Order: sequence, then C-alpha cells, then structure tokens
Amino acid sequence: MSRLMADYFCSDLHFFHKNILKYEPCRLVLGSTVEEMNWELVKCHNQVVTPEDHSWNLGDLSFQLEEKEVQIRLLVQAMHGFKTMVLGNHDKKPKEYYLSLGFDEVLEGPFLWKGVWISHYPVLKQKVLAGKLNIHGHLHSNNHRGEDSPRVNLHLYRNVSIECLEGFRPVKFEDVISG
Repeated sequence: MSRLMADYFCSDLHFFHKNILKYEPCRLVLGSTVEEMNWELVKCHNQVVTPEDHSWNLGDLSFQLEEKEVQIRLLVQAMHGFKTMVLGNHDKKPKEYYLSLGFDEVLEGPFLWKGVWISHYPVLKQKVLAGKLNIHGHLHSNNHRGEDSPRVNLHLYRNVSIECLEGFRPVKFEDVISG
C-alpha cells in the first residue's frame, strides 16, 4: 500500500450544474459547457494531486446525479488520490452512493481533524469553533454570503470553494492553514 504523501482540499465542484457558469463566471475559463468544465476541473485536480495523496472534497459534488451517474463516476474515478468526501447541502444521497462513485470515504461534518474543523458550511458557532481554524466550502467566490457567512474572527476561516483556489486546483493542507 502506498503511503499518503499530502492532503489536498477543495469544495463545490458542482459537476453538471448548468447554472454554475452563470453564478460563477470565472469558471468560463474552464470551458463554455458544463461537460468541458467538469473535465477541466479533473485535469486541474490531477495537476497537483498524485495517486498517493489524500484528496478532500468538502461537498457539493454534482447535480443531475441520476441522469449523469455514469459520467460522474468516470469523473470521480479519474481524479487522483485517496478520495474523502464531506457531504454538502446538495449531496442528498446515502453515503454508499458516493462510495459507489469512487470515493474511498464519505463523512459528515463538521468534525475535528488534526486540530482543525472540517466542514462544508462554515462553523458559525464561536463556542464550537473555540478558536480553532475551520476549513470549509459552500460560499464559492463570495465570502460574505448572508446568514451562511462568518461575521467574526474571519482569520479562523479558510474557504476552499474551487473558485477561490489558484488555477482551480486543490490546495495543500499546509498552505490552507498558513493562510
């Protein structure tokens, strides 16, 4: 068995979400259709994540799960690394479903890992957060989106929505926590 070399984080891939190109126009550099965008996101993923690495997807994997299941499975299986999925607000299927797509592990957040909160949504309860960093997604390129947004101690939050990451590539854990 290969040793896991590094942990990489991203969130909110939104495969097959037709309107994501309208809501997040920065994604248009990845292609003019969701199919082009999907495969470019996998390509960006594999530019940094090796088969020996650990890849964390913090939710909102895909839309059209029933209609595009075969294509989604191909996308997930093409992504390098030991793949952990943390369920997001659009991930409504049972954990077993995401395992069948090619994830090695499916978790629900928030939870503590290496002294850091891991979640899809930002952990907004300061008593729960207790001064620990929170790696999350959900906000996409808008870090100040209504009631889902942190309002205090912003230095404790790291948004890894794919639009926030350089070159749409997952970011290494050490780089996330260093800010």
